[in-house]
Amino acid sequence: MHIVRDDVDPVVNANVVLYLGESDETAPAIQYIIEAVTTRASPFSLYYEDPLALYYTVSRAYRHAAPSLAVLKGAIVEAVAHRGGEDGTYGNPLCAAMAVSVLLTYDACANVVEGCIDYIIKMQRDDGGWNAYAFYNVWGSEELTTAFCLEALCRYRPFVSAS
Repeated sequence: MHIVRDDVDPVVNANVVLYLGESDETAPAIQYIIEAVTTRASPFSLYYEDPLALYYTVSRAYRHAAPSLAVLKGAIVEAVAHRGGEDGTYGNPLCAAMAVSVLLTYDACANVVEGCIDYIIKMQRDDGGWNAYAFYNVWGSEELTTAFCLEALCRYRPFVSAS
């Protein structure tokens, strides 16, 4: 797969829908996102290697701006729940944090979420941050990973308080 002029990316489209909301103008982007998730074409993007980036951005667009993306709940939850591997770590804290945010959006897989939260906390450095992991192709940063981990922990906190 190579980058070509006028290529289309589902993660970018999910972010556009998040920003612009659900409307007649964004309906084609929403349909494109639905097709990208349900066909599970691999690779799905030239820019994002891990499908968790797609599931994360789609769930965020659903949560804040596009209720019609609810049709993807089952497909996304199933895909995310099965990506964790036997140890449930998703390979690194960034991916575990994205998985937590996605699963909490859809109120799914509490046992998976708890395992990820334990792993995220375990991987936190003494200075309060996390190591850098790639989000956009091969690019990532400590700050980006830390932001995702903090989001996951903050989103999980109400569930701990309620129990």
